[in-house]
Order: sequence, then C-alpha cells, then structure tokens
Amino acid sequence: MKTSIRSTLMIITLAIITATSVLAATNYSNMSNEELSNLRGTMHAASREERNAFRSEWRQRMKNMTPEEMQRYGARHKGDSGKHGTCPGRSNGHHGMGGQAQ
Repeated sequence: MKTSIRSTLMIITLAIITATSVLAATNYSNMSNEELSNLRGTMHAASREERNAFRSEWRQRMKNMTPEEMQRYGARHKGDSGKHGTCPGRSNGHHGMGGQAQ
C-alpha cells in the first residue's frame, strides 16, 4: 500500500515538473530578440500553441524594432518592399513563419 502511494506521488511530482518546464519553455517574452531570431525556422515540430505563442511574440517585437534591428534579425513589417531582411536562399523573399531557408 505504501509503495503504491509513493509511486503515485512520484508520478504526480514528475508530471508537475514536466508541465512546468514545458510552460516555461513557451514563455518567449523572457528571450532576447537574438534568441527569438535564432528560433525562427526551428518551430516545425512544436505544438500549434507553441508556434502561435512564438509568432505572437515575434510580431510584437517587430513592431518595436528599429530599421537596423529589423535588418539584423531579418524581420520585415507587412507592406515592406522587401528591402529590409530578405532571407538568403529564399527566391521569393517571403519569410513565412520560419524566416530561414531549410
């Protein structure tokens, strides 16, 4: 009986730790622009919620970027002519969510 309770508590503890680490990993607001930029193009295996959280944070950051930052991180505002931040290796100059050619 004690072994069963102990095993159950161990499983619950591990589940809480795992859930906490997953939630912490999706808090993109704590990352720098450079860290976020480095994640672009790597979100293919992420959950839809995680991709949406990343996309939302990246778009919010883009609104506040200077032209120099936008060029540095390969970001473009909607309606831009593509002069800032076109991605090497991408013939159409569009980023999509990933931003980098695979």
